[in-house]
Amino acid sequence: MKPKCLNGNQCYGFSITGFLLPCCWADHPDNIGEYESLTQDKFNLSNVNSIDSIIESDEWQDFFDILINRPEEAPQTCKNYCSDHRPEEAPQTCKNYCSDHYDHKKVSNS
Repeated sequence: MKPKCLNGNQCYGFSITGFLLPCCWADHPDNIGEYESLTQDKFNLSNVNSIDSIIESDEWQDFFDILINRPEEAPQTCKNYCSDHRPEEAPQTCKNYCSDHYDHKKVSNS
């Protein structure tokens, strides 16, 4: 596994419900359940003083340890997007994912 959230090639994601996530791919209804330990109320952005306090928490450090030392325990989303055996059709970055899956046209209020 080559975790993009750890190698500097990927920025963190933020959920609409106020949580920091390892990447944008985690913020999908089919995937978010894999990150329950990272989306506890105590980690809601409205309940913390800094993003560092989230990333330095035991839960996030355990998540990073899983990615590095126990990749077989990693969430399936991580395996899908950061695996050495990533499906060819999987986007390389969240930017590509968003560009491929969302229409960025402005919505008119008229």
